[in-house]
Amino acid sequence: MSAVSDIHSRIEEQSVKSPLLRTMTGLALGVCTAISAQAATASASLSNVHLQLIDLDPNDGITAAISFNGDTSTYNNAYWSLNGSYQAGDWQYAPGLGVAIPAVAVSGVGFSASASSTAGDLFQGAGWGGSAQASAVTAGVRSTAYAETYAGQFTLAPHTLLVLMADSPAATVSAALGEYASASAYLSVQSLDGSTQGSAYAQAYINADGAGYSNAPSFLQVSFVNLSGTAISGYLYGEAYAYASAAPVPEPGSAALMLGGLLGAGALLRRRARR
Repeated sequence: MSAVSDIHSRIEEQSVKSPLLRTMTGLALGVCTAISAQAATASASLSNVHLQLIDLDPNDGITAAISFNGDTSTYNNAYWSLNGSYQAGDWQYAPGLGVAIPAVAVSGVGFSASASSTAGDLFQGAGWGGSAQASAVTAGVRSTAYAETYAGQFTLAPHTLLVLMADSPAATVSAALGEYASASAYLSVQSLDGSTQGSAYAQAYINADGAGYSNAPSFLQVSFVNLSGTAISGYLYGEAYAYASAAPVPEPGSAALMLGGLLGAGALLRRRARR
């Protein structure tokens, strides 16, 4: 028997007649029921992720150029965990930036997660796009999803500016007290040693205490510049990410304390009624 059901049955056994106590009981049971059936949701997306190269010195005889000499990939992943332990997931991977891969999804009673990508040419036409959604209702469940396109290493020609852009970034979350939800649409470029880096994102989250944050730019843009006379290398990355964590149900001890308080109040009211 669940903690909430136990409270119901014990209250009925005590034959509580007081209108005040019935009101108190209803409120308490409502809180218990809400805590045991809360839902957290998160979603993120970005579209037309693409690159632009700008020649900073047209007279140096060096063409603005970028090459990828490390791993490049596009990746969709969706999975869920219970009380911190991985349970199951689905993923798709393909070498290359912005290539076509199947969508992924995982779902069950009280949770779901999914991720999808749209193929695109990062240098012309419509760029890559990705989206991710996650929800968790069942206590202790966490669901996570992300879609990403990633260049393990690139080399940028001398006197060249690299601009990484994305359109229509979105990140939305919803969560009740005690839950956590986070979503982000994210771009990043950095040098191999991490000394030069930049990022841009749309982000939203709600903490377990109810505090949160969100921003919603109309587009994302991040740049990486090579002002030197020699080529330099770095990483670039685009991602849509969603994470949702459901609140735990009340501990048995907490439910017992609540029950004890209600029954104690009932006994007090009955004694007063007999006076």
